[in-house]
Amino acid sequence: VLREQFGVEDPHELVHFLPASLWEKIGETLGETETDLTIRVLAEEGASMETLDSLEEEINGLLEGYETESENRLRARLESDRAYDALMTLFGSFCALLALFGISSVFLNTLSFVRQRRREVARYLSVGMTPCSVGKMFFVEALVLAGRPALVTLPLAALIVAWFLKTSYLDAGLFIRHAPVVPVLLFLAAIFAFVGLAYYLGARKLLRCSLTELLRDESAV
Repeated sequence: VLREQFGVEDPHELVHFLPASLWEKIGETLGETETDLTIRVLAEEGASMETLDSLEEEINGLLEGYETESENRLRARLESDRAYDALMTLFGSFCALLALFGISSVFLNTLSFVRQRRREVARYLSVGMTPCSVGKMFFVEALVLAGRPALVTLPLAALIVAWFLKTSYLDAGLFIRHAPVVPVLLFLAAIFAFVGLAYYLGARKLLRCSLTELLRDESAV
């Protein structure tokens, strides 16, 4: 039986429990063995931490005179979960900050890029393209600009995850059940939404100008 350990230096540390019959066979060959006794106390479902602490004190009092070491695994699990939640909050805040920088950069670069294409848009309109056709062209550009990072990073991320699963001997099915699919999809949707919004705002302002204004004003704003 393998049991996970909480509150240890090595987060992957495990305790291996062997049947007494097996230990009698292999104990002498292992070496560095010592007599030890483990007592597992099960509390009632829904017991509070105060009840568990008082129970632990009573057990330590009964075993007074012996060298004992007690562990409240429920408390250790709660502390481990709180530490994990705090770590995820920290990483999430950092990712949100990077996302804000990225969004501002997308709007700044995209709006400037679209406005600098006044002469190009004027040429399209002069050869017979309608504002709707130019808008569709900008729509395709927005899809390419937003989809290119996803097409590059998703296969790379899949290869890295596969390598981690292989090196850690983790079951792929277990990882898939707990994979952050929804956050990744939301992040990709946000990329397409913000890039599309930036292109939409820039193209709408550009296409509202007349052909004469586009040809007269070629300055970059």
